[in-house]
Amino acid sequence: MEISHQVNKYKKLPFASLLICICLYLLACQTVNTAPESAQKIRASINTNDWNAFKPLITLPLFVSNQRWRSAPDGRGFIHGESSNQEISSNQEIQQLIETIHIVGTSAITQDITLSLFSRELSNQNQYWENLDLVLFKRGEGDVEHIVLLGLDKKTKQLRSIYIN
Repeated sequence: MEISHQVNKYKKLPFASLLICICLYLLACQTVNTAPESAQKIRASINTNDWNAFKPLITLPLFVSNQRWRSAPDGRGFIHGESSNQEISSNQEIQQLIETIHIVGTSAITQDITLSLFSRELSNQNQYWENLDLVLFKRGEGDVEHIVLLGLDKKTKQLRSIYIN
């Protein structure tokens, strides 16, 4: 009886091996979005305040840099004003973030977008931005250029950093 139990056990191995191979194949076939595709999904989830859609598109902690504008001293136009930086790591903070921002620009720009272009805006923040794919959304407002810069993990294309002005 013990031998027949062992034989039955080994008969199941090919089926289990096949099942494991199928699962591994399906995992390998999953495609990671490109940076612009992922950025568009992030934009859509933020603009609709869709927490359920946003959550799988980010990696915590999320670094957030928010740059305000102020009137220029000569009264002609606007200049960068106060900025704030924070690392967000709780679901509640993430929900608050997506409720307070809106990405107006519709084009996810990746061509020629480098960290050096934002050296003034992101000064002393390199550790949060280096080794990320950068995607820019912009909207001109006369003499003020409002932008949202997304920093996406190079492998997963999940959001790691965001700059808003």
